[in-house]
Amino acid sequence: MEYIKRLASLDFVIFKTSFYISLLLMGLYGLHKFNVRFELYICAGVIYTVSTLGILSNDLTSIIFFPGASKQQISDNAEFLNVIKESILTLIIFDTLREIIKTKKEESKSKVSEVVESKAVAINSSERKNKRACTGIIPHNKRTRRKRAAPKNSK
Repeated sequence: MEYIKRLASLDFVIFKTSFYISLLLMGLYGLHKFNVRFELYICAGVIYTVSTLGILSNDLTSIIFFPGASKQQISDNAEFLNVIKESILTLIIFDTLREIIKTKKEESKSKVSEVVESKAVAINSSERKNKRACTGIIPHNKRTRRKRAAPKNSK
């Protein structure tokens, strides 16, 4: 008997699952293509607030938002609100992971660029020293004074 009840509700489960996956894919596309992080967080805050108020007030918020709805419709709306909540939570997790990976890549690139820059500075300074040694050019601050020749005594 339990099997038949589960089989009868299978279409609703498949519908909720496909709704979850489609919301997740649309959200991932929006995050990647349009960079709507701020809007996602605002939407998540509003949905979580409405959902929590509905849970704490025994579906009073659902009655306020859907005034002519039956008890069954309110429970269906609450289930869809849970699906939306879970998809947004998954999006936030994916977004956080993406930002962590992006930050790690930027840190490694900056370390590599620092090493490359320091090597370039070292190479440039050694090239300048070699050039000076070859051409006999001595920098201004390292010039040595020539000793003056003693004046000849003419008697």
